[in-house]
Amino acid sequence: MTVPSSASFVFDLDRLISHAWSRIQRIVQRKQSGEEFQDAVECFGLLCQDIDLKGPNLWAIDEGMGLSLTVGDKDYALGADTIDLLDLRLVDPSFGSDTVRLTRMSRDQYRDVSDRDTTGRPLQYWLNRRRDTPILHLWPIPEKAGYMLKYDRIRRIKDGTSPLDDLDFPPRWMPALTSGMAFFMAQVTQGVPSDEVDRFEARYDKDYATASAEDAEDVPLRLVADISGYTRV
Repeated sequence: MTVPSSASFVFDLDRLISHAWSRIQRIVQRKQSGEEFQDAVECFGLLCQDIDLKGPNLWAIDEGMGLSLTVGDKDYALGADTIDLLDLRLVDPSFGSDTVRLTRMSRDQYRDVSDRDTTGRPLQYWLNRRRDTPILHLWPIPEKAGYMLKYDRIRRIKDGTSPLDDLDFPPRWMPALTSGMAFFMAQVTQGVPSDEVDRFEARYDKDYATASAEDAEDVPLRLVADISGYTRV
């Protein structure tokens, strides 16, 4: 026998629902109805949000994002699918290609800044994670043209609604996705006893823990002193 030349196994949404339902079918002993299929599509959206909350997920980090700053503007709307920012750096044309890392502030720290209208080279920021559109607040306010922000961001997982949509997950997450779908679907399927729902949840927790443990960067711990107090008002 020959070894396959590719490693391309992955589900689309229809196959994911079908495989998850096969686990439930052993309990309810019937085929999935059209209404239950639509419920499963909604369950997939809930599953994506659950995994978003448990993140961050490495494949959902967009690297090298750019934002041009405007003189006198301190507030900048980000993409609605932005969950959080990572490693925010300022490109100052007067420094050539060098960048300056901005320090993050909390809501209270930003509120306590004595003069939020101060202008100069931005040194700090507060990310207002609003319901619809996150707003990035900079301090000081850019006093000249040419500044550029470079950053990585954590985005929401894309939750497709078409059965033929590819899943916004790497193949290594297929076992956890299948277990998660079976758990979420079991909660809304008539005829599934509560103890079986608990069993589906335990399987999902186990498979999620395995996937998330692998979906991490294996690097040595590096500690860096926090000197943000030296740039805070």
